[in-house]
Amino acid sequence: MSNQEQHLQNTIDPTLFQIEDVSNDNSCFYRSTANCFNYLTPSNNFKHIENLYNYGKYKDLKNIYNIQEWGYNGDKQEKLARNLQNIIYTWIINNIDLYLEEYHMDVKTILTFTHEIDVDTYIDRYQHFAGDIITKQYDTGRTNKHGKPIIKKYKLEDRWGGTPEHIAISEMFEIPIVIIHSQKYDVKKDKIITGKIRNNKPEKNVRFKIIQIFGRKYLYKKDPIFLLWKKHNRSGHYMSLYIKNIEYLPQIYTLL
Repeated sequence: MSNQEQHLQNTIDPTLFQIEDVSNDNSCFYRSTANCFNYLTPSNNFKHIENLYNYGKYKDLKNIYNIQEWGYNGDKQEKLARNLQNIIYTWIINNIDLYLEEYHMDVKTILTFTHEIDVDTYIDRYQHFAGDIITKQYDTGRTNKHGKPIIKKYKLEDRWGGTPEHIAISEMFEIPIVIIHSQKYDVKKDKIITGKIRNNKPEKNVRFKIIQIFGRKYLYKKDPIFLLWKKHNRSGHYMSLYIKNIEYLPQIYTLL
């Protein structure tokens, strides 16, 4: 079997999904997850969506894709994204010493490895929504020629969602989260390259590769949330993925 044939065998046809991009403001994980919450719950009641009431009973795609309230950065999407970050933040702090068998580490270690910050810094930084620009200030300990303290301002660092935040959602709601990457086989170079996504559509010959699964123990018990991850401006970016038909799940499960 050739490398290209292996690539085809180990990847997913992207036409099984509808892609929906979200705002690239460092809150993309929370926004894309909020969109998926909306898709995977049948009710239009915000509280029902937030709590995944009757999770797994999908809405019709035409009623959730590219609509003003959710979509790229709709008001309901942002409201739920903010709420999700808040409950994730609380769960992580309350479970900081929890050892997770699936990941062979405790939450604190996962957090430190992922964000490269200590817990105190996380607590201070992540209390603010990832999509907000937060300006803080500090006293330099020096004074100006008038004897007044010199105050410096700085922008709070990014609060992007990563592994600990994925785990928090998975554990709180007991659902699997599947992260997918877009790939393309470059025949001339005989290697796999990143597959481009434009206007919520993959370019020709792009395939989807499963790169990470959170909450494996919940697979086959509840339908997964699918998120598409790609590199964007030298950093990561998440997009919502909506499976078009639940009957495609067994086909996808063969690659998990």
